[in-house]
Amino acid sequence: MMSVANQLLQVEINQLLSGRDNLTVLEAGCGSVSHINIPNTGKMVGIDISEKQLNRNEQLNEKIVGDLQSYPLGHGEYDVVVSWDVLEHLDKPEAALENLFQSVADKGIVVLAAPNIVSIKGIVTKLLSHSLQVAFYRYVIGDKRAGIDDQGPFKTYLRKAMWPDQIKKAALAKGLTVPYMKKYEGPVPVYLREKHKIVDILFGFVGAVSRTLFGANRDLTHSDYMIILQRP
Repeated sequence: MMSVANQLLQVEINQLLSGRDNLTVLEAGCGSVSHINIPNTGKMVGIDISEKQLNRNEQLNEKIVGDLQSYPLGHGEYDVVVSWDVLEHLDKPEAALENLFQSVADKGIVVLAAPNIVSIKGIVTKLLSHSLQVAFYRYVIGDKRAGIDDQGPFKTYLRKAMWPDQIKKAALAKGLTVPYMKKYEGPVPVYLREKHKIVDILFGFVGAVSRTLFGANRDLTHSDYMIILQRP
């Protein structure tokens, strides 16, 4: 079932692409599944550093094994570029963003989703080693496949260049507009709050304090974000 955040994003995407047909779509760091629906897709291209993940993705018309930070995606090749929970796993996300920005065609959009570093989840993730992250997903979240057979969680860097406000600044500097940006509480903290009352109380307290001190835009319970960029 699609989350409320995904539903709102989908509405924005549908509006921005209304009346357009035969779209060429790039799933950047596609993994094995897509997370949103791009209407009127003519061709779906996927790039991922993992050949195993690519082979599991049955929605793609073309598969590229490559690194977003260095693979030449070309200029203005795609009507839609989607990068979902990828930037946090890149050592140089600014290079990947530059690559994605130049690859989108006129009137095209770039859809980005990633964890928000300036949040409880982001801070904790930054402090945990990769092995502890795998253990967390296996024994706390209950995902027994975590870390096995090229399954996530993958190594995480969470560089400053992928902060949502930094992405907005970089996009505007490249001539893109930002028609949509939303920070929200993602599925992992929601799951923990539902399962553990003490976690719910703690998150509620931290959220209230951060909103009071820094404003609604700096709510530390907002663990994730979604951004749509558009090339005029």
